[in-house]
Amino acid sequence: MTDVVGWATKKTSDGLISGEINQNWLFCIPIQVGPATEYARGARHWFAFIILTQVGQAVAQLILSGALLTSVMMAVTALIGLYAWYQDMNITYICLWGAASLFQGLMTCISSLLPAITGVLSFDVWSLVLLISVPVVYFLAAAFAWHLYNDYAEDHGKKAYAFDPFGKYAAKYDPLAKVPISDSVLVTQLHLLKIKMRPVTVLSLHMLSFEIPGAMLMCLPSHGQLLFGLGEAIGDSEGEFGEVAALMRLSLKAYQATLQATKTDFQFEVSREGEGRDCLVMPPSNFALLGLKDTFHMLLKGYRVLLIVQPRFFPHFREIQLDLASCGLPDGLVEVLPGITPDADPEVLHEALRHVDRLQFTGSSDMFKSLVLKALELGNLRMEHAGEVSGLNKVRLDNVSVSHPAVARGTCWAAMARKQRRAVHICRVVSFLTVLQMETAKRREEESKAKERLAVQARFDASVGDNAEMVKAALDEAQKAFNIGRDPADTGLDILLRDGKTDQLEVKTQEPADGFREWWEKAILATPRDGPLQLRTNQSLGHCVYAPSISRAVELGTKEDASNIYCVGVPEDASAPSARAGTTGAKLPESAFGGMKSYTYAVAGDHDGVGTVQTLFDITKRRGPNYRDQEEAYAQYELTEVAEMLLEFLSPKDQMSFTKQISNVLEIFSAFQPELTAAYGGQGLVNAEGRSQLVTLQVLKPSRKQLLIPRGVGLPEDIVKMAALCAMSPLKEIPVDLHLLSAAQAGKLRVTDPLKSFLKVVDKNLGWRVHYHEDTDMFVSSLKSAEYPPYFFCIKDKHLLPLEVLKAVAEQGGYMYEDLPSDPFSLFRCLTATQAWTVACTEAQAAEAGEALMKAWQTAGLRQATCGPSRQS
Repeated sequence: MTDVVGWATKKTSDGLISGEINQNWLFCIPIQVGPATEYARGARHWFAFIILTQVGQAVAQLILSGALLTSVMMAVTALIGLYAWYQDMNITYICLWGAASLFQGLMTCISSLLPAITGVLSFDVWSLVLLISVPVVYFLAAAFAWHLYNDYAEDHGKKAYAFDPFGKYAAKYDPLAKVPISDSVLVTQLHLLKIKMRPVTVLSLHMLSFEIPGAMLMCLPSHGQLLFGLGEAIGDSEGEFGEVAALMRLSLKAYQATLQATKTDFQFEVSREGEGRDCLVMPPSNFALLGLKDTFHMLLKGYRVLLIVQPRFFPHFREIQLDLASCGLPDGLVEVLPGITPDADPEVLHEALRHVDRLQFTGSSDMFKSLVLKALELGNLRMEHAGEVSGLNKVRLDNVSVSHPAVARGTCWAAMARKQRRAVHICRVVSFLTVLQMETAKRREEESKAKERLAVQARFDASVGDNAEMVKAALDEAQKAFNIGRDPADTGLDILLRDGKTDQLEVKTQEPADGFREWWEKAILATPRDGPLQLRTNQSLGHCVYAPSISRAVELGTKEDASNIYCVGVPEDASAPSARAGTTGAKLPESAFGGMKSYTYAVAGDHDGVGTVQTLFDITKRRGPNYRDQEEAYAQYELTEVAEMLLEFLSPKDQMSFTKQISNVLEIFSAFQPELTAAYGGQGLVNAEGRSQLVTLQVLKPSRKQLLIPRGVGLPEDIVKMAALCAMSPLKEIPVDLHLLSAAQAGKLRVTDPLKSFLKVVDKNLGWRVHYHEDTDMFVSSLKSAEYPPYFFCIKDKHLLPLEVLKAVAEQGGYMYEDLPSDPFSLFRCLTATQAWTVACTEAQAAEAGEALMKAWQTAGLRQATCGPSRQS
């Protein structure tokens, strides 16, 4: 039954049985408080099947036997059951339906069946069969209701009865499923691999959520030794496993919190959008255990997972698969196969790409794009895909010299270190190219007054004498501070080198003839900040700013697009103690990583980052309409003038319901306002013992939104709702790009009302950018030249769009979200992204760092005037 382990755990921890509070019973019939149990919701197919059988029986009795009274009573009973089904499997009505079925079954036996058997009344064979079928259907309904009653009783702390004749059939068969429960499309296509997948059951997830964290951590030594055999240091392998365990624990805590909410305030429930679907997980070659994190999260969302890993990691994941089985995970939920690239084993990988519902990938951006494009070529046009991919990390120096030891060591670490000891990181250097940009004196006198002030600072930098040769000399000297070696058992190493890898840092001063490459090894490109070569942080995962003060570093860093911003204020005295940072160092749960989808090409597809609120709570949704809605208080926000104008484009009924939806979304914004972390350890201090202190603020950023209106569609309501949400957002929204596909009419692209009036409102009040495209080729061309990854929202039936459009979006690292979510949590997720701002400082500077971060959030992140809740209704 549902949440047996969770109920026992709660009873042990606080002495209360889950569900006893606010629990009411009318004699033996429970009066449901809150939502139905997860198990009852999972049995909706059985309920629908029995109700349909009762309806069919009522029709048959009326037509074939002419038994009007029997037909009416059967129809009334079916209506009671239908109402219970409509009320989201309400146990009270289910029990009434079961009691009515039992009573009618007994009465039928007494009034008709017994006389027929004893010979008091005579029937032909056909009439007798029809007569016998009536109590059979009634008793089937009563047995099913009794089964759900037992489930509800056990879920709410009462003892379930041993007599449950329906129990052994309910979980084994699904009467309305198109295929048996144990089958999937992927199983059929990969039968040679003998993969047998089964759907994730709610009970198995509950067991998983309570048993796995401790059990897996107990396996840490053996997994560390296995990684040691693959050429990694024991300390590093333990750090990797601890990192993945932290990610797993966060996901499981969010899942458990949602389960608890279903029994306390009844506001939220588990969202299992992957139920009955397949997900292909592919981990990176340099940090394979990240695949375990993705596997866990996909299981919690209801997916069946197929892991394709590099052959050298296959034994390791087989051991993990056995560990999961020993923790109670049923067979077939996770399968592991060896493979490297599509060329290495195309038959298996291509077959998976043809049929899986989702791809979860970490690694090279080129590899990720090739997988998505291959799925499109194979006809899988609706495959969801998410990727944490590689990018070009960047270090910026503002009014500080590269000769400063903190700057030089931090920059070296960004380019050289794959891991850092004594710290559990969630960020690994997926790109070994670090772009170092220096201040120079190149400014033109014709620039504005604001830029002239920067020119003063540039002249100061020129007097310091920074140039490419100086950068190379400073970094060559700085790398001597790190202990580099190849012995994985040496616990004193700062950086472990694998065989065949160089131990020297290469400093480039100009763009190579063959262009930039993601996987340059230990390379730094040093260029003047105002020089001709400009690489923006919309290609970055991490970005580090060194400046004379913390406030200046934060001011510059928070304007960038990278997912993780590291800010360091270095003292003028190069011999004074100083903190340092690079383009890595984010830790869980203090920070997050890779959360800036729609901003940076280093995040692709439906990927909300690691440890972000959007990812952790994408397994949570607001419960659906319920009778409790009339009893509960909820916040109501006053609409802005622009929002009121936009809602006029909706029907009166939708205006009322969506106004409440806006309030629900704004309540989630309010609940997840960023909070400063306590200071935690980072890289080692320079010129002093101890570690740099990191202070992090995970801020919400508005997602960069693109909308599409195909030819002849008119004004979709979802786009109107998106505009209203943007108008009410507390964040400083970025203007939306709205694309219109239409044919040229008399040399012009024309629109009519209400779309024409809507475009005027959003252009004038929200600054939306409207793009007119004559044909598909023009639209594809604009996508390929986009400044940022194209993320489209409110798309209708994306698989019906031209294949060229789908490929262009995939090639640019973008994504297409179908429809507008109706759930407030899902709306919040599509409206926002997460950027982690981190200041590296000394202990004495921690308070200053926190003040600088909060000031930047108030000025750069939030609108100056936002509406709070006007009342509770």
